[in-house]
Amino acid sequence: MAKHPAPEVLYPDVAARGSLRAALQALADEGGLSVPFTAEDPGALTYAVTESRLPHRKRLLVNSWVHKRRWSVRDAAMSSHRSYAPRAAAHSTVTDLARFRG
Repeated sequence: MAKHPAPEVLYPDVAARGSLRAALQALADEGGLSVPFTAEDPGALTYAVTESRLPHRKRLLVNSWVHKRRWSVRDAAMSSHRSYAPRAAAHSTVTDLARFRG
């Protein structure tokens, strides 16, 4: 089984902020955006959640990849077992954390 680098190695900028939630919140604040990010583990370097303002989306999940520097953003409905067929699901990957600002 392949050994992956520690999150602190792949994401030193996130580690410097203490968590992915804090890094994303700082980017939103710097951009003048009101986006509340949360995480089940406030110190998590690899996971954060934001509530969507769109009525057809509940939450967006942000996850860090473990084998290379990249983040996935997806609609929480894509992670559930129920169908999300009538609405378009959101899913994106980015290599630059600042791209989350838009």
